[in-house]
Amino acid sequence: MTTLSKATLLKALQLAVKRAGIVASSSNWAQGKAYELKVLTHIVNLLDATDGYTLWCTPNVDTQLTFGGGPCKPDASKYDFITVRDGMKHHELWISVQFTTLSYRRGGSIAPPKCSDLHELDIGLYEGPLGSSYPSYEEVVFAASCKAGTWHKMQAREALGLRRELGFLSEELPSLAQWFEAEVPTNPASPLALYSRDINSVKYAGSLSSLGLYVKHYP
Repeated sequence: MTTLSKATLLKALQLAVKRAGIVASSSNWAQGKAYELKVLTHIVNLLDATDGYTLWCTPNVDTQLTFGGGPCKPDASKYDFITVRDGMKHHELWISVQFTTLSYRRGGSIAPPKCSDLHELDIGLYEGPLGSSYPSYEEVVFAASCKAGTWHKMQAREALGLRRELGFLSEELPSLAQWFEAEVPTNPASPLALYSRDINSVKYAGSLSSLGLYVKHYP
């Protein structure tokens, strides 16, 4: 397997976005996955523009990137991920990985998590290195939900439910993802971004940030 440098990784992501765009007209699901790749490329560019961050990827297949296409565990034998270093901190950027929720932790169960105990992140940056088990909400550094279709208010309500499962509302704390937001009013202080292709999403970009949910219009 060949490790892709930052520059090569960005080129590979751009090619993946183009390939996904070709088939995106086939279904709403395909459009959504293509949009996730586009947002992932945007996030990688944000990290690349931040001093101190180093990024690379070692794909399972040298000629292409293969990310999770649906809710999954962080299985590096099947799916690719991007390694992100910030000094001594080791983070991993994944698509479609599920995490165990705050409510699962508070429930105190020692049984394996069920469907209601897991939520999928379209794009998630996690404290690494991850094993093959579902990561906890406490390992989430940054989360993103991606909406390619028409904006609906229910998308904000859905994202608020996801926000609740990522931590407690609190006073402003130093963000775990300083490159995205300096302070976040949740504990853990992991920002949740809601990316939408629809310009109408900006109508909801104000007050929701007070809850640690950041609505971003990204066409």
